[in-house]
Amino acid sequence: MKAEISGLTALITGASSGMGYEYAQQLASRGVHVVSVSNEEEKIKHLCHELTVKYEVKAYPIYMDLARSEAADELYEHCKSLNLTVDILINNAGVFFYEEIVEVSPERGKAMMQLHVITPSLLCAYFGREMKSRRKGYILNMSSISAHMPFPGISYYASTKRYLKGFSRALRSELRSFNVSVSCVCPGAVATNLFDRQKVDYDKALRWGIMMKAEKVVRIALRGLFNKKSVIVPGLINRISVALVRLTPHGLILLVLRSKILGLK
Repeated sequence: MKAEISGLTALITGASSGMGYEYAQQLASRGVHVVSVSNEEEKIKHLCHELTVKYEVKAYPIYMDLARSEAADELYEHCKSLNLTVDILINNAGVFFYEEIVEVSPERGKAMMQLHVITPSLLCAYFGREMKSRRKGYILNMSSISAHMPFPGISYYASTKRYLKGFSRALRSELRSFNVSVSCVCPGAVATNLFDRQKVDYDKALRWGIMMKAEKVVRIALRGLFNKKSVIVPGLINRISVALVRLTPHGLILLVLRSKILGLK
């Protein structure tokens, strides 16, 4: 990371755990003030206290459920009431589940779409407008390698992440002339609490390179952000996977799905 960012302020959604927690730690270690947003109140209070003591930066905990339709408006107004200037926006908050579309409850589907699509889009618009007027700023949106193909079983997840990838590219083009850089991160599986540890062998997945540690993914993502890279795919295996996914015929996916449904060997 070459950019001088000490003294800037970063707003991080989903900051209470996983990659959001790592973003907060790594940015604070470089002298960046942190606005931590999460629906886990005690965790972000503890995080902000830790950042203040450990790195001597300002840290603001904001307890909020970002899966509500009014969340982006409320968050933006709350930051204005605190007179905060957001120089770095990291849309990291997300959820994951494996379930076929017709089996997903409407409430669950709406919550994911709100969290992955509407809230980050509006935050980009609100804070991006201010960055544009100041002629500087950074925006980082968390997508996924699944954005390259909407796989059955994670259809809601992959489709919303695909939206974020396309949205980020368009926003980047619109803000580029105003010295506002927009980057999109497309990681593979990351060893966070998004996955059920009863079903996923984290140690084996990390050893084989199927999963990456959150600390490493965040380090690569921030380096790409401050180097003003458009799309960031952390890890060699993930970059190879993206290339292979693009070459995979959809008919093959249908065959695999049919085999699963019919129990064929």
